[in-house]
Amino acid sequence: MQLEMREGRVSKPRPDLSVIPIREAQPILSAWIRPRIPLKLIHTHEKISDADLLALAILRYLHKMPYFSRWWHFLKVEVRFVLPSLTQAHVRLKRLLPVLETLLNEVESLDFALIDSEPIPVCRFKRAKHCKFPQASFGFTTQGMIYGFKLHAWALPNGRIVRYLIRPAHEHDLKTSCAVRR
Repeated sequence: MQLEMREGRVSKPRPDLSVIPIREAQPILSAWIRPRIPLKLIHTHEKISDADLLALAILRYLHKMPYFSRWWHFLKVEVRFVLPSLTQAHVRLKRLLPVLETLLNEVESLDFALIDSEPIPVCRFKRAKHCKFPQASFGFTTQGMIYGFKLHAWALPNGRIVRYLIRPAHEHDLKTSCAVRR
């Protein structure tokens, strides 16, 4: 369990949803998602609400199930959820993708974060003029000149990555750190 700091006081610990049973984790996650879904996406005639569907899709990643079809079958047979068909779930999740992206990009309030950049070379430096990779550029890092990109990441002291950006190699770290803050 993690303790969350908000304005100098400690809030309720958040449970680790990957270790509690799916039947208990799904309502917790669904209650957190429900107020963040726009009203125009909510349909009352569906077997399962959009918040519940997103919660189950996120739980799939927490439980490290690689295939959506296997996860859906597992939920129907083993956990005995009343779910829509696999095709309907795919269509609805595709429609909910912008909501999922905004949920995953929400940054928690941080007291302390580490910012670092890592070069991502596309090709060897002497072959760079023949490389046709879009948006790659020449840049300077602590390791010398590279051709490619830089990964800029914010991490907590425990090592968990909070946010990251991949930018062309010529962009300076200070300029990119301002973009990561947004």
